Amino acid sequence: MFSCCKRRHSVGTYRNAPKFRSFYGHAGRSGGSEIAQISSSVKGTLLPLSDYSSAAFGKDFRSGYLVHNTYAHLQGGASPGRMDDLTGGGGGGGAGGGGGLPGIMINSAIGLGGCAISGGGGTMGMSAGGDEFRSHNHAERTMRRLEQFLGKRQLCDVVLIAEERRLPAHRLVLSAASDYFAAMFTNDVREAAMGEIHIKGVDSDALASLVQYVYTDTPPSHPHTATSSTLLHLIHTPPPPSPSATPSNTWPPLPHSTTQSSPRHLFHPPPPHPHPVTSTTVRHPIQYLATTATLHHLILTPPPLPAFVDTSFPATIVPSHPGNLQLREDNVENLLSAACLLQMSEVVEACCGFLMKQLHPSNCIGIRQFADLQGCTDLYKVANNYVMDRFMEVMHSQEFVLLPCDEVCKLLASDDLNVPSEEIIFEAVLRWARHDLPARRKCLAMLLAHIKLPLMAPQFIADHVETNSLFQDDKDCHQLIMEALKYHLLPERRSSLQSPRTKPRKSTVGVLYAVGSMECTQAPHSIEKYDLRTNTWTQVASMCGRRLQFGVAVLEDKLFVVGGRDGLKTLNTVECYDPKKKSWALMQPMSTHRHGLGVGVLEGPMYAVGGHDGWSYLNTVERWDPQARQWSYVAPMSTARSTVGVATLHGKLYAVGGRDGSSCLKTVECFDPHTNKWTHCTTMSKRRGGVGAANCGGYLYVVGGYEAPATNPQNSRFDCAERYDPKTDQWTIIAPMSCPRDSVGLCPLGDKLFSVGGYDGLQYLNDVECYDPATNEWSKVSPLCTGRAGACVVHMPNS
Repeated sequence: MFSCCKRRHSVGTYRNAPKFRSFYGHAGRSGGSEIAQISSSVKGTLLPLSDYSSAAFGKDFRSGYLVHNTYAHLQGGASPGRMDDLTGGGGGGGAGGGGGLPGIMINSAIGLGGCAISGGGGTMGMSAGGDEFRSHNHAERTMRRLEQFLGKRQLCDVVLIAEERRLPAHRLVLSAASDYFAAMFTNDVREAAMGEIHIKGVDSDALASLVQYVYTDTPPSHPHTATSSTLLHLIHTPPPPSPSATPSNTWPPLPHSTTQSSPRHLFHPPPPHPHPVTSTTVRHPIQYLATTATLHHLILTPPPLPAFVDTSFPATIVPSHPGNLQLREDNVENLLSAACLLQMSEVVEACCGFLMKQLHPSNCIGIRQFADLQGCTDLYKVANNYVMDRFMEVMHSQEFVLLPCDEVCKLLASDDLNVPSEEIIFEAVLRWARHDLPARRKCLAMLLAHIKLPLMAPQFIADHVETNSLFQDDKDCHQLIMEALKYHLLPERRSSLQSPRTKPRKSTVGVLYAVGSMECTQAPHSIEKYDLRTNTWTQVASMCGRRLQFGVAVLEDKLFVVGGRDGLKTLNTVECYDPKKKSWALMQPMSTHRHGLGVGVLEGPMYAVGGHDGWSYLNTVERWDPQARQWSYVAPMSTARSTVGVATLHGKLYAVGGRDGSSCLKTVECFDPHTNKWTHCTTMSKRRGGVGAANCGGYLYVVGGYEAPATNPQNSRFDCAERYDPKTDQWTIIAPMSCPRDSVGLCPLGDKLFSVGGYDGLQYLNDVECYDPATNEWSKVSPLCTGRAGACVVHMPNS
């Protein structure tokens, strides 16, 4: 099989690992006396045949020399193969052989040419320049052998002590698997030279499981793992013992760790007979074990068994499943605590993943606290989000009523609590307080201050809060109740009554609906919903047919789509969408066909304002009576307006800007339903067609628009915005949007305004910006799923 080789000039390259240096051994002439030249980092040699027995060395029949096969010491139980046994089977198993142990050229290359050999232990590629053999399971076999050493208490050089339990181990293996032990054994600290290390604050069973785990033989996959070069450094450069170190047997936890007691039961109730809920394969963190040459001097010169090793430690360690840690409800807490202390990141990740899957309203608060205690940021975030999302269920759990007052206050202060109304928060406070009323009565005012009482229904305040006996003798509680009543009784003073209690939570402000678009060729009839808590848009429904340049309003918690055009004709039809039933229904049509109209709801009835009927611009206005379920005309505007902005404010209906057929308008009209009259207001600073209009915080806001027909250059579109104060009848310029746009939707959500979509002259936009009146700043939020211009945007309460 070696006929393709040149006998007199064969060259072998021994490569222990990708990062190790190679050495070159020249076999020389048959019967010659040349010895291989070996690099300082590798201990393998070529020696005369007479020096050692064939039990430990393989024979090179061409040169009369033996290659020192250190792997035979590591593997045990079989002799290495000869160089002419590379096809496998003979001589105790050749390199890459099918039935025996890998032979003398493991992970090495010899001067063979042009062929490839493979077997059960690895593969060998051959070329004119040299050959290289790589074992596929070398690390696995090495780890298995180290595990056997541990089970037989061989070469152990340290004993870990936890709760009086003694666990022998190897410093090298512990350091490769744990940053905690690596810091301990590779730095100039007194523990580096000690034989016994006390680990405080760790459950002994958990520590034993982790020690067993690091010796298992499953190949790892984590990218941040120790390599063979790390182990080589640990072997050849042991830390010098500190001459001044005094004897000690306690290794303190690292600064970020904790030894204080943690909650003992994360799961309520604990299972009567713990059993594996799931098994997570936790792969050990030694990616490349040291090869035979690396461990050479350790194997040839084994230290005596330390006298301090406790013989009570089991003779052999047999994992329940190689490479696995059994994560169960009854052990995951202690395993996570120990893994956090020992800085075993993969075990921490696996334990956290297990706990994430076990989250339930009955245990999420405990898991959240435990994650905070251990510094597990990802687990804490997931558990905290679960508490916030499922608070209506969590508030009925035993964990909630057992929380201390300050923790309850932190929960109630969060803007992320997912509740439909503040009444739910009030019920949660009562339930917590009544669990131990004598001790918790003093906390009532503190807790009541975190409930947004002014945002409750006034009837609820009068019937359930003001008359509640728990608060009647508490002056601070009474003051908070009076503040809420004043907010409802004096709406004109609300601007001076602003406080954190008047700012709604994200979950109680409701949602935005963006409906349709005005694109002529591909008008989308889909509807998207925006959730402020999650900052996401999702498609929820579609209109029954194609419709653009329509109006939308919310009436009786239903979505009304009014008028518009379908691409062929102007419509007078009305569709009604019920979010609870997720169904559409046709309503009574308007008397006039209209597109480009504005729609608003004022004190019950819905108004359809202006627009275009397909022939002319309109100044007429129709009102829908929800009780009589019919349309009727009211007083017309003084000016015909299409693409008009419509909003309601302080019991009046405002029509802003638009086009009258010859130019865009900057005039503003105001309708009083009690007098059935329109009056003129102060004009805007600019003419605005396709303007967005909405009310927020007692002011009327307008944004964007264009000053000329859409066929004009882009600079006719505006990014500027204005605010109208009905008390002073004055307009004020506010901060501009990020880009000019017309046909933009504008709607309030909570105490902020949202501008949605629009057209910038080149494309239909999916941009959404949020305006904060308190800071006079715009910020971008999650974009629409679809670019929309002329989309009608409305606010709806949570369904």
